[in-house]
Amino acid sequence: MVKKYRAGPARVTRWDSLRAPDADHLLSHSSLAVPPSSALPSLLRRVAVCKLNGGLGTSMGCRDPKSALIVRDGQSFLDLTVEQLLHLQDRHGVRIPLLLMNSFYYTHEKSQRLLRDYRNRLDIRSFQQNRYPRFREGAETFLSEKEFGRDAWYPPGHGDFYTCFQDHGLLDQLIQEGREILFIANADNLGAVIDPALLSFMIREELPFLMEMTPKTPADVKGGTLYQENGKLKLLEI
Repeated sequence: MVKKYRAGPARVTRWDSLRAPDADHLLSHSSLAVPPSSALPSLLRRVAVCKLNGGLGTSMGCRDPKSALIVRDGQSFLDLTVEQLLHLQDRHGVRIPLLLMNSFYYTHEKSQRLLRDYRNRLDIRSFQQNRYPRFREGAETFLSEKEFGRDAWYPPGHGDFYTCFQDHGLLDQLIQEGREILFIANADNLGAVIDPALLSFMIREELPFLMEMTPKTPADVKGGTLYQENGKLKLLEI
């Protein structure tokens, strides 16, 4: 950690080498074939859903999980996510696991309580991401847990997902169950739902990874931008 801190963030060395992704790296959703409804049960048996549930609603003055915020009609992001999956299950007669990556201290216990009434209807598997120690800028010494309590630690973000997913045994579980595709999205992104056209395309083409994107608006100042450099797609965070 200290070595990475001293090295500083990665920087673009040559801005003139950056360009928009080529057409062969991008595919329009409208060009994808929608599978017949009769094929959906077999497709859905091969997928699981993971929601990244570590965020707090601090930008809105909250200290609870962002996914616990009420969106409409008394339902939270978590409620609506569960309802979306229950609708698919009931319509197509399949069970779709819901995985939640929670933050230690911050979102795990509250989310467990919120989902208690759903567990007999939906296969919900919660796991906690790692925690990393905080250290003082300049002094490069770690904060004492005795002095700072839980504030001596922080959740490292979404990049921690792959390590946690494997270390908690979830990767092996899903493989043994015949799940081939894991759909990942933020817990507060209600527009991120299982898309039969994308699911069918990914399985048919045997793609190891697929990212769904939408055009940015002037309000979308957070988040990265895809670019291409030396034939490879990369993510630029500003």
